[in-house]
Amino acid sequence: MKKTFSLGCLLLMSNIASGSDIRALSMGGAAISAGKGVNGAVANPALLSTYRNTGVTTFRTGFSGEVRDTAQIITDLDENEQLIDDLGDAIDRVLNQPLNCNPILAAANNVCLVDSGGLGSLAADLRGMLNNVNGAPFDARALGGIGFAVADSPIPFAVNFATIVTATGVADISNNDLGYVNNISNALADNTITQGEILENASISIAPSNTSLEIALPDNILDSELAGSAVVRAQLSLSLSRRIDFGDYEINFGVTPKVSSLRVGNIRQAINEDDSSAASDAFDASENEETTYTMDIGATMLLPQNNDFRVSGVIRNLIPESIESSTGFKVETTPQLIVSTLYQREQFALTADLAINEARYDNVETQTLNIGAELVNGPVSLRLGAANDFSSSRNEPTYSVGLGFGFFDIGIRASDFAVQTGMQIAMDF
Repeated sequence: MKKTFSLGCLLLMSNIASGSDIRALSMGGAAISAGKGVNGAVANPALLSTYRNTGVTTFRTGFSGEVRDTAQIITDLDENEQLIDDLGDAIDRVLNQPLNCNPILAAANNVCLVDSGGLGSLAADLRGMLNNVNGAPFDARALGGIGFAVADSPIPFAVNFATIVTATGVADISNNDLGYVNNISNALADNTITQGEILENASISIAPSNTSLEIALPDNILDSELAGSAVVRAQLSLSLSRRIDFGDYEINFGVTPKVSSLRVGNIRQAINEDDSSAASDAFDASENEETTYTMDIGATMLLPQNNDFRVSGVIRNLIPESIESSTGFKVETTPQLIVSTLYQREQFALTADLAINEARYDNVETQTLNIGAELVNGPVSLRLGAANDFSSSRNEPTYSVGLGFGFFDIGIRASDFAVQTGMQIAMDF
Protein backbone atom coordinates (compact mmCIF):
# COMPACT_ATOMS: atom_id res chain seq x y z
CA MET A 1 0.00 0.00 0.00
CA LYS A 2 1.36 3.42 -0.96
CA LYS A 3 1.29 6.03 1.77
CA THR A 4 1.73 9.76 1.36
CA PHE A 5 2.52 12.31 4.04
CA SER A 6 2.09 16.00 3.24
CA LEU A 7 3.04 19.03 5.27
CA GLY A 8 1.66 22.38 4.15
CA CYS A 9 2.75 25.85 5.21
CA LEU A 10 0.91 28.96 3.99
CA LEU A 11 2.08 32.52 4.48
CA LEU A 12 -0.12 35.30 3.17
CA MET A 13 -1.60 38.75 3.17
CA SER A 14 -4.74 38.61 1.11
CA ASN A 15 -8.44 39.31 0.81
CA ILE A 16 -8.99 35.74 -0.36
CA ALA A 17 -10.03 32.85 1.84
CA SER A 18 -7.92 29.79 1.17
CA GLY A 19 -6.97 26.51 2.78
CA SER A 20 -3.53 24.99 3.00
CA ASP A 21 -3.74 23.20 -0.38
CA ILE A 22 -0.87 24.91 -2.16
CA ARG A 23 -1.58 23.10 -5.42
CA ALA A 24 -5.10 24.57 -5.47
CA LEU A 25 -3.72 27.97 -4.42
CA SER A 26 -1.43 27.95 -7.46
CA MET A 27 -4.40 27.07 -9.68
CA GLY A 28 -6.46 30.07 -8.61
CA GLY A 29 -8.10 28.18 -5.72
CA ALA A 30 -9.93 25.70 -7.98
CA ALA A 31 -10.23 22.29 -6.27
CA ILE A 32 -13.82 20.98 -6.61
CA SER A 33 -12.96 18.85 -9.66
CA ALA A 34 -9.14 18.91 -9.57
CA GLY A 35 -8.43 18.30 -5.87
CA LYS A 36 -6.24 15.39 -4.78
CA GLY A 37 -5.73 13.42 -1.57
CA VAL A 38 -7.04 14.75 1.75
CA ASN A 39 -7.20 18.26 0.31
CA GLY A 40 -9.44 16.95 -2.47
CA ALA A 41 -11.71 15.25 0.06
CA VAL A 42 -12.04 18.49 2.04
CA ALA A 43 -12.95 20.37 -1.16
CA ASN A 44 -15.29 17.69 -2.52
CA PRO A 45 -15.84 14.36 -0.70
CA ALA A 46 -16.98 12.70 -3.95
CA LEU A 47 -13.39 12.83 -5.25
CA LEU A 48 -12.45 10.06 -2.79
CA SER A 49 -14.12 7.40 -4.96
CA THR A 50 -12.04 8.39 -7.97
CA TYR A 51 -8.97 6.98 -6.15
CA ARG A 52 -10.59 3.69 -5.13
CA ASN A 53 -8.48 0.58 -5.84
CA THR A 54 -5.33 2.69 -6.18
CA GLY A 55 -3.93 1.46 -2.87
CA VAL A 56 -3.35 5.02 -1.66
CA THR A 57 -3.57 6.19 1.94
CA THR A 58 -2.92 9.90 2.43
CA PHE A 59 -1.88 11.67 5.62
CA ARG A 60 -1.87 15.44 5.85
CA THR A 61 -1.04 18.13 8.37
CA GLY A 62 -0.79 21.83 7.71
CA PHE A 63 -1.60 25.33 8.77
CA SER A 64 -2.50 28.57 7.06
CA GLY A 65 -3.28 32.19 7.70
CA GLU A 66 -5.07 34.86 5.74
CA VAL A 67 -6.00 38.52 5.78
CA ARG A 68 -8.92 40.00 3.86
CA ASP A 69 -8.63 43.78 3.58
CA THR A 70 -11.17 44.94 1.01
CA ALA A 71 -10.77 48.65 1.79
CA GLN A 72 -6.97 48.54 2.27
CA ILE A 73 -7.44 49.59 5.87
CA ILE A 74 -3.92 48.52 6.83
CA THR A 75 -2.44 50.72 4.10
CA ASP A 76 -4.62 53.66 5.16
CA LEU A 77 -3.66 53.32 8.81
CA ASP A 78 0.02 52.93 7.95
CA GLU A 79 0.06 55.97 5.67
CA ASN A 80 -2.00 58.08 8.09
CA GLU A 81 -0.61 56.84 11.39
CA GLN A 82 -0.01 60.40 12.67
CA LEU A 83 -2.96 62.02 10.93
CA ILE A 84 -5.14 62.67 13.99
CA ASP A 85 -2.14 63.92 15.99
CA ASP A 86 -1.11 66.16 13.08
CA LEU A 87 -4.67 67.47 12.85
CA GLY A 88 -4.64 68.28 16.58
CA ASP A 89 -1.28 70.06 16.26
CA ALA A 90 -2.55 72.10 13.30
CA ILE A 91 -5.64 73.11 15.28
CA ASP A 92 -3.40 74.22 18.19
CA ARG A 93 -1.40 76.41 15.81
CA VAL A 94 -4.57 77.98 14.43
CA LEU A 95 -5.90 78.66 17.93
CA ASN A 96 -2.71 80.54 18.80
CA GLN A 97 -2.93 82.80 15.76
CA PRO A 98 -4.48 86.26 16.21
CA LEU A 99 -7.40 87.13 13.99
CA ASN A 100 -6.83 89.51 11.06
CA CYS A 101 -10.30 90.97 11.44
CA ASN A 102 -12.58 92.50 14.02
CA PRO A 103 -15.30 89.87 14.48
CA ILE A 104 -17.78 92.52 15.61
CA LEU A 105 -17.34 94.86 12.64
CA ALA A 106 -16.05 92.52 9.87
CA ALA A 107 -18.10 91.87 6.77
CA ALA A 108 -18.83 88.31 5.68
CA ASN A 109 -16.12 88.36 3.00
CA ASN A 110 -13.39 89.73 5.27
CA VAL A 111 -10.51 87.25 5.75
CA CYS A 112 -10.01 86.62 9.44
CA LEU A 113 -7.26 83.98 9.20
CA VAL A 114 -4.60 84.20 6.51
CA ASP A 115 -2.72 80.92 7.00
CA SER A 116 -4.31 77.81 8.54
CA GLY A 117 -1.08 75.81 8.32
CA GLY A 118 -2.61 73.13 6.09
CA LEU A 119 -5.45 72.35 8.53
CA GLY A 120 -8.00 72.14 5.70
CA SER A 121 -5.83 69.67 3.78
CA LEU A 122 -5.35 67.48 6.87
CA ALA A 123 -9.10 67.50 7.52
CA ALA A 124 -9.71 66.47 3.90
CA ASP A 125 -7.25 63.58 4.30
CA LEU A 126 -9.07 62.44 7.45
CA ARG A 127 -12.42 62.70 5.69
CA GLY A 128 -11.14 60.50 2.86
CA MET A 129 -9.82 57.90 5.27
CA LEU A 130 -13.04 57.82 7.30
CA ASN A 131 -15.17 57.42 4.18
CA ASN A 132 -12.91 54.63 2.92
CA VAL A 133 -12.95 52.52 6.09
CA ASN A 134 -16.57 53.17 7.10
CA GLY A 135 -18.39 49.84 7.17
CA ALA A 136 -15.59 47.99 5.35
CA PRO A 137 -14.71 44.72 7.12
CA PHE A 138 -11.19 43.66 7.93
CA ASP A 139 -10.96 39.89 8.37
CA ALA A 140 -8.11 37.66 9.50
CA ARG A 141 -8.08 33.89 9.80
CA ALA A 142 -5.64 31.25 11.04
CA LEU A 143 -6.14 27.52 10.46
CA GLY A 144 -4.35 24.39 11.59
CA GLY A 145 -5.37 20.82 10.88
CA ILE A 146 -4.46 17.19 10.49
CA GLY A 147 -6.17 14.46 8.53
CA PHE A 148 -5.90 11.25 6.54
CA ALA A 149 -7.77 9.60 3.68
CA VAL A 150 -8.11 5.90 2.81
CA ALA A 151 -9.19 5.26 -0.76
CA ASP A 152 -8.52 1.50 -0.84
CA SER A 153 -11.60 0.41 1.14
CA PRO A 154 -15.18 -0.63 0.29
CA ILE A 155 -16.26 2.90 1.17
CA PRO A 156 -13.39 5.39 0.74
CA PHE A 157 -13.22 7.80 3.67
CA ALA A 158 -11.26 10.71 5.07
CA VAL A 159 -11.03 12.11 8.58
CA ASN A 160 -9.95 15.69 9.18
CA PHE A 161 -9.62 17.81 12.32
CA ALA A 162 -9.15 21.55 12.06
CA THR A 163 -8.98 24.54 14.36
CA ILE A 164 -9.98 27.81 12.72
CA VAL A 165 -9.74 31.25 14.31
CA THR A 166 -11.55 34.09 12.52
CA ALA A 167 -11.32 37.73 13.63
CA THR A 168 -13.28 40.59 12.08
CA GLY A 169 -13.15 44.33 12.61
CA VAL A 170 -15.46 47.03 11.22
CA ALA A 171 -15.23 50.79 11.64
CA ASP A 172 -18.60 52.45 12.34
CA ILE A 173 -18.01 56.11 11.47
CA SER A 174 -20.62 58.45 12.93
CA ASN A 175 -22.33 61.25 11.01
CA ASN A 176 -21.12 63.61 13.73
CA ASP A 177 -17.48 62.82 12.92
CA LEU A 178 -18.01 63.14 9.19
CA GLY A 179 -19.72 66.50 9.74
CA TYR A 180 -16.85 67.69 11.93
CA VAL A 181 -14.12 66.99 9.37
CA ASN A 182 -16.33 68.21 6.50
CA ASN A 183 -16.87 71.55 8.22
CA ILE A 184 -13.15 72.12 8.80
CA SER A 185 -12.11 70.86 5.38
CA ASN A 186 -14.64 72.98 3.47
CA ALA A 187 -14.02 76.15 5.48
CA LEU A 188 -10.22 75.98 5.16
CA ALA A 189 -9.95 74.49 1.67
CA ASP A 190 -8.03 77.59 0.46
CA ASN A 191 -5.94 77.78 3.67
CA THR A 192 -7.84 80.90 4.80
CA ILE A 193 -11.15 81.57 6.53
CA THR A 194 -13.55 84.48 6.29
CA GLN A 195 -15.95 85.98 8.79
CA GLY A 196 -18.89 84.47 6.89
CA GLU A 197 -17.35 81.00 6.91
CA ILE A 198 -16.83 81.23 10.67
CA LEU A 199 -20.44 82.22 11.28
CA GLU A 200 -21.76 79.43 9.04
CA ASN A 201 -19.50 76.67 10.44
CA ALA A 202 -20.68 74.53 13.34
CA SER A 203 -17.16 73.33 14.15
CA ILE A 204 -15.44 76.74 14.21
CA SER A 205 -16.31 79.76 16.34
CA ILE A 206 -14.89 83.02 17.71
CA ALA A 207 -13.25 82.87 21.15
CA PRO A 208 -14.89 85.01 23.88
CA SER A 209 -11.90 87.38 23.68
CA ASN A 210 -12.78 88.13 20.01
CA THR A 211 -9.07 87.83 19.18
CA SER A 212 -8.77 84.17 18.11
CA LEU A 213 -10.69 81.14 16.90
CA GLU A 214 -12.09 78.19 18.81
CA ILE A 215 -12.01 74.72 17.20
CA ALA A 216 -12.87 71.56 19.08
CA LEU A 217 -9.96 69.11 19.23
CA PRO A 218 -10.59 65.76 17.51
CA ASP A 219 -9.90 63.79 20.71
CA ASN A 220 -12.84 65.61 22.33
CA ILE A 221 -15.17 65.31 19.34
CA LEU A 222 -14.68 61.96 17.61
CA ASP A 223 -17.27 59.41 18.77
CA SER A 224 -17.03 56.78 16.03
CA GLU A 225 -16.64 53.17 17.14
CA LEU A 226 -14.71 50.07 16.19
CA ALA A 227 -16.67 46.81 16.26
CA GLY A 228 -14.63 43.63 16.61
CA SER A 229 -15.42 39.96 16.91
CA ALA A 230 -13.57 36.64 17.08
CA VAL A 231 -14.74 33.09 16.42
CA VAL A 232 -12.79 29.98 17.37
CA ARG A 233 -13.96 26.83 15.58
CA ALA A 234 -12.69 23.33 16.45
CA GLN A 235 -14.10 21.05 13.76
CA LEU A 236 -14.05 17.30 13.21
CA SER A 237 -15.21 15.98 9.83
CA LEU A 238 -15.66 12.55 8.27
CA SER A 239 -15.85 12.30 4.47
CA LEU A 240 -17.44 9.24 2.83
CA SER A 241 -17.72 8.48 -0.87
CA ARG A 242 -19.37 5.88 -3.08
CA ARG A 243 -19.66 5.37 -6.84
CA ILE A 244 -23.09 4.59 -8.27
CA ASP A 245 -23.65 3.51 -11.87
CA PHE A 246 -26.61 4.86 -13.85
CA GLY A 247 -26.37 3.12 -17.19
CA ASP A 248 -23.44 4.70 -19.01
CA TYR A 249 -22.98 7.23 -16.25
CA GLU A 250 -20.64 6.50 -13.34
CA ILE A 251 -21.31 9.12 -10.69
CA ASN A 252 -19.29 9.48 -7.51
CA PHE A 253 -21.19 10.85 -4.53
CA GLY A 254 -19.74 12.06 -1.26
CA VAL A 255 -20.85 13.45 2.06
CA THR A 256 -18.92 15.13 4.86
CA PRO A 257 -20.72 15.44 8.22
CA LYS A 258 -19.03 18.06 10.39
CA VAL A 259 -19.31 18.78 14.10
CA SER A 260 -17.87 21.99 15.50
CA SER A 261 -17.29 23.54 18.86
CA LEU A 262 -17.81 27.27 18.33
CA ARG A 263 -16.72 30.05 20.66
CA VAL A 264 -17.55 33.68 19.91
CA GLY A 265 -16.92 37.05 21.53
CA ASN A 266 -17.31 40.67 20.43
CA ILE A 267 -16.69 44.24 21.50
CA ARG A 268 -17.51 47.83 20.52
CA GLN A 269 -15.05 50.56 21.48
CA ALA A 270 -14.66 54.25 20.69
CA ILE A 271 -11.95 54.94 18.12
CA ASN A 272 -10.10 57.28 20.46
CA GLU A 273 -10.41 54.92 23.44
CA ASP A 274 -7.10 53.30 24.45
CA ASP A 275 -8.06 51.40 27.63
CA SER A 276 -7.00 47.91 26.53
CA SER A 277 -7.77 46.40 29.94
CA ALA A 278 -11.40 47.50 29.86
CA ALA A 279 -11.71 46.30 26.27
CA SER A 280 -10.36 42.88 27.20
CA ASP A 281 -12.78 42.60 30.13
CA ALA A 282 -15.72 43.55 27.92
CA PHE A 283 -14.72 40.97 25.30
CA ASP A 284 -14.37 38.22 27.92
CA ALA A 285 -17.82 39.05 29.31
CA SER A 286 -19.38 38.67 25.85
CA GLU A 287 -18.05 35.18 25.11
CA ASN A 288 -20.37 32.25 24.43
CA GLU A 289 -19.74 28.63 23.36
CA GLU A 290 -21.99 26.17 21.50
CA THR A 291 -21.77 22.94 19.47
CA THR A 292 -23.06 23.01 15.88
CA TYR A 293 -23.58 20.42 13.14
CA THR A 294 -23.55 20.74 9.36
CA MET A 295 -22.45 18.79 6.29
CA ASP A 296 -21.09 19.08 2.76
CA ILE A 297 -22.42 16.96 -0.10
CA GLY A 298 -20.71 16.53 -3.43
CA ALA A 299 -20.81 14.69 -6.74
CA THR A 300 -18.42 14.22 -9.62
CA MET A 301 -18.38 12.27 -12.88
CA LEU A 302 -16.45 11.82 -16.10
CA LEU A 303 -18.49 12.45 -19.21
CA PRO A 304 -19.12 9.06 -20.85
CA GLN A 305 -18.81 10.55 -24.33
CA ASN A 306 -15.41 12.06 -23.50
CA ASN A 307 -13.44 10.98 -20.45
CA ASP A 308 -11.21 14.03 -20.80
CA PHE A 309 -13.96 16.07 -19.13
CA ARG A 310 -15.11 15.92 -15.51
CA VAL A 311 -18.04 17.82 -14.02
CA SER A 312 -18.61 18.27 -10.29
CA GLY A 313 -20.71 20.08 -7.76
CA VAL A 314 -20.67 20.68 -4.02
CA ILE A 315 -23.07 22.15 -1.53
CA ARG A 316 -21.03 23.36 1.40
CA ASN A 317 -22.51 23.81 4.87
CA LEU A 318 -25.89 22.44 3.85
CA ILE A 319 -27.25 23.03 7.37
CA PRO A 320 -26.79 26.71 8.35
CA GLU A 321 -24.86 27.38 11.53
CA SER A 322 -25.19 30.33 13.87
CA ILE A 323 -24.09 31.39 17.32
CA GLU A 324 -24.64 34.56 19.34
CA SER A 325 -22.40 36.18 21.90
CA SER A 326 -23.88 37.04 25.28
CA THR A 327 -24.34 40.61 24.00
CA GLY A 328 -26.39 39.46 21.00
CA PHE A 329 -23.73 39.59 18.27
CA LYS A 330 -24.58 36.91 15.69
CA VAL A 331 -22.12 34.83 13.66
CA GLU A 332 -23.44 32.84 10.69
CA THR A 333 -22.24 30.17 8.28
CA THR A 334 -24.59 29.68 5.33
CA PRO A 335 -24.88 27.15 2.49
CA GLN A 336 -23.10 27.65 -0.82
CA LEU A 337 -23.46 25.80 -4.13
CA ILE A 338 -20.30 25.46 -6.20
CA VAL A 339 -20.19 23.95 -9.69
CA SER A 340 -17.00 22.88 -11.39
CA THR A 341 -15.48 21.38 -14.49
CA LEU A 342 -12.13 19.84 -15.36
CA TYR A 343 -10.51 19.12 -18.71
CA GLN A 344 -7.55 16.75 -18.47
CA ARG A 345 -5.57 15.45 -21.40
CA GLU A 346 -2.44 13.48 -20.67
CA GLN A 347 -0.22 15.85 -18.62
CA PHE A 348 -2.35 19.00 -19.03
CA ALA A 349 -5.33 20.03 -16.88
CA LEU A 350 -7.65 23.04 -17.06
CA THR A 351 -10.29 23.56 -14.35
CA ALA A 352 -12.81 26.11 -13.11
CA ASP A 353 -14.99 26.46 -9.98
CA LEU A 354 -17.92 28.87 -9.71
CA ALA A 355 -19.84 29.70 -6.52
CA ILE A 356 -23.46 30.18 -7.57
CA ASN A 357 -24.51 32.17 -4.50
CA GLU A 358 -22.89 34.44 -1.96
CA ALA A 359 -22.37 32.78 1.41
CA ARG A 360 -20.88 33.42 4.80
CA TYR A 361 -18.33 31.36 6.65
CA ASP A 362 -18.10 32.54 10.26
CA ASN A 363 -19.46 35.87 8.97
CA VAL A 364 -16.82 36.23 6.22
CA GLU A 365 -18.65 36.76 2.92
CA THR A 366 -17.42 34.96 -0.20
CA GLN A 367 -18.52 34.15 -3.76
CA THR A 368 -15.64 33.29 -6.06
CA LEU A 369 -14.84 32.24 -9.59
CA ASN A 370 -11.62 30.21 -9.66
CA ILE A 371 -9.80 29.15 -12.83
CA GLY A 372 -6.62 27.09 -12.90
CA ALA A 373 -4.31 25.14 -15.20
CA GLU A 374 -1.56 22.59 -14.62
CA LEU A 375 1.12 21.21 -16.95
CA VAL A 376 3.14 18.21 -15.74
CA ASN A 377 6.46 17.16 -17.22
CA GLY A 378 8.00 14.34 -15.23
CA PRO A 379 8.62 15.53 -11.66
CA VAL A 380 8.02 19.19 -12.58
CA SER A 381 4.59 20.83 -12.61
CA LEU A 382 3.73 24.36 -13.76
CA ARG A 383 0.48 25.84 -12.43
CA LEU A 384 -1.34 29.05 -13.30
CA GLY A 385 -4.62 30.49 -12.09
CA ALA A 386 -6.94 33.45 -11.65
CA ALA A 387 -9.81 34.20 -9.28
CA ASN A 388 -12.38 36.86 -8.57
CA ASP A 389 -14.44 37.30 -5.39
CA PHE A 390 -17.75 38.88 -6.38
CA SER A 391 -18.64 39.54 -2.74
CA SER A 392 -15.65 41.87 -2.35
CA SER A 393 -16.24 45.59 -2.77
CA ARG A 394 -12.98 45.69 -4.75
CA ASN A 395 -14.26 43.10 -7.25
CA GLU A 396 -10.77 42.80 -8.71
CA PRO A 397 -9.12 39.62 -10.02
CA THR A 398 -6.16 37.91 -8.44
CA TYR A 399 -3.59 35.90 -10.38
CA SER A 400 -1.56 32.92 -9.25
CA VAL A 401 1.41 30.88 -10.35
CA GLY A 402 3.10 27.85 -8.83
CA LEU A 403 5.67 25.16 -9.41
CA GLY A 404 5.91 21.57 -8.26
CA PHE A 405 9.29 19.85 -7.97
CA GLY A 406 8.58 16.24 -7.06
CA PHE A 407 7.71 16.37 -3.35
CA PHE A 408 7.94 20.18 -3.09
CA ASP A 409 5.29 22.72 -4.19
CA ILE A 410 5.44 26.48 -4.08
CA GLY A 411 2.84 29.04 -5.16
CA ILE A 412 1.88 32.69 -5.07
CA ARG A 413 -1.40 34.52 -5.68
CA ALA A 414 -1.56 38.32 -5.87
CA SER A 415 -3.51 41.41 -6.89
CA ASP A 416 -2.67 45.10 -6.74
CA PHE A 417 -3.70 45.22 -3.06
CA ALA A 418 -2.83 41.76 -1.69
CA VAL A 419 -0.38 38.90 -1.99
CA GLN A 420 -0.63 35.27 -0.91
CA THR A 421 2.21 32.73 -0.95
CA GLY A 422 2.54 29.14 0.09
CA MET A 423 4.70 26.02 0.05
CA GLN A 424 3.98 22.35 0.57
CA ILE A 425 6.03 19.18 1.06
CA ALA A 426 4.68 15.71 0.24
CA MET A 427 6.61 12.54 1.11
CA ASP A 428 5.90 8.93 0.21
CA PHE A 429 6.82 6.12 2.59
